Amino acid sequence: MRCGGLCCRYLYYTDWGKTASVVRTRLDGSSPTVIKTGLNNPSGVAVVGSMVYVTESHYRTRVPPNARTSINGSLYSMNSDGSGWTDVLAAATDKLKVSRISVY
Repeated sequence: MRCGGLCCRYLYYTDWGKTASVVRTRLDGSSPTVIKTGLNNPSGVAVVGSMVYVTESHYRTRVPPNARTSINGSLYSMNSDGSGWTDVLAAATDKLKVSRISVY
């Protein structure tokens, strides 16, 4: 089986440590590089061609302040180095409960 593209050179994962982030490493886990920070709860990562997609869940309190807290999510895309960060579903994020992502 022939392998091509980013999916065969790097491993991408999310880290919920002190600073939530998206990390890229070599397939053996060496050379970890943080490629995106400033996230709340990044959860899913998928690579399609040269693009990396990340799902993130947000905890948000609805108005009025004593109303129930809800979770809604976002789907972002970026280049493999973390540049070009874009909110793919910006218009629909109030309706989503995004957690994981898969590519078929």
